[in-house]
Amino acid sequence: MSIRLIAKKSLNQRIALTPYLKKSIDLLQLSRFALIERIDDACQENPFLLSLEKDNFIRDFSLDCPENISLQEAILKQIPEILDKTVDREIAKNLTYCLDDNGFLELDSVLELTSSNKSLKSENLNNLIDQLQINIEPAGVFARNNRENIYIQCHRKKLNNRLLYLIHHMLFDFRNMDFEMILENISNDFPEDLIKKAIKQISNCDLSPGLNFQTTRQLRPDLHIKILKNGEIEVGFIKDDMPNVVFDNELLNDFKFSKILNEKTKLLISQAKWFIGAIENRNKTLEKVGILICLLQKDFIAGKRAEPLPLSNKDIAKKLTLSPSTISRVTRDKFILINGKILSLRNLLIPSVSRTKKLSPNDFVQEISNVINSSKIILSDQKIANILNMRGFNIARRTVAKYRNISGLKNSTKRKLAD
Repeated sequence: MSIRLIAKKSLNQRIALTPYLKKSIDLLQLSRFALIERIDDACQENPFLLSLEKDNFIRDFSLDCPENISLQEAILKQIPEILDKTVDREIAKNLTYCLDDNGFLELDSVLELTSSNKSLKSENLNNLIDQLQINIEPAGVFARNNRENIYIQCHRKKLNNRLLYLIHHMLFDFRNMDFEMILENISNDFPEDLIKKAIKQISNCDLSPGLNFQTTRQLRPDLHIKILKNGEIEVGFIKDDMPNVVFDNELLNDFKFSKILNEKTKLLISQAKWFIGAIENRNKTLEKVGILICLLQKDFIAGKRAEPLPLSNKDIAKKLTLSPSTISRVTRDKFILINGKILSLRNLLIPSVSRTKKLSPNDFVQEISNVINSSKIILSDQKIANILNMRGFNIARRTVAKYRNISGLKNSTKRKLAD
């Protein structure tokens, strides 16, 4: 047997990120405040970058911005006053770290918490969450969804029982309907003046109690939404506080008289031109993505729905012929100004539980609850999944179990014992 060396050629494709492309991705996912900081630093480092704004935005923020504690710090200070048991305090502390920017519980993070702590029962966890919702300030934090957030805030106002009942009825008994359909259904059962009061209370609720917990000038909205009288919305990109960065042609003309341009100067010129183009592309992409998301969720923004429609990064990417990862980066740390309050752009993106139907997690929980309540026999998670699949939802048993646990619905064994 002989040993030979053989050379072979092969052609492979792979994605390679250039240094400039990596920097463009970094710019894309920066918040507005962080972007202004980056522009300020770049103008100081590169003499060919010129900001036409007279004032330094970052310095203006910092000088008159009071030191405020974060939402998490404020909640952690309240927990010992509300809970007596050390175990409950520790769980509440972990739940605090499961809150998103809006102050809502991230369901996946809560599931990880329960799976890592096997002794923690779903009933005890939900009872603890209810206790936190009732007592923690600001009102609305620890809500699992926007419907819960609205109801918590209305409940804190100590409204009369009939008005509070109507608000609960509107929020939780008509999950798949918009407000116009809800109003048609309740118009015969409730007086018109009570319905108007309920609508007013719902519309006055803060959709992002976590973001609006403290007024800080570090949260800078990227988009402004104006609700018109006919219920339509106008969405615009906020340009007022965005520095206008241009290339310094006068400085370049001074260098042209020099016989020799060294490599460092050429690199600075190239970087300056790239930076200006990258900022423009970043803002145009954000404007395009943000406006589309807001228009698709206009019923929620205009107050015609209690929660956004199911909408994912893939849905937006498909409409704009962009990558889903680009949409994810664009929506990170981006905010909308609406009626004087700030709302996270990501709050308008809700993934669909089902691949075949547009179904939000809250709507799916309602479907599970309807199946359980309408059945004369005790159904297991697998049987619930089978019934839903016959209706075209294409759901796995573990998905039913996951959202049933989150919502606090008992399993089949406990339901049998309860009967």
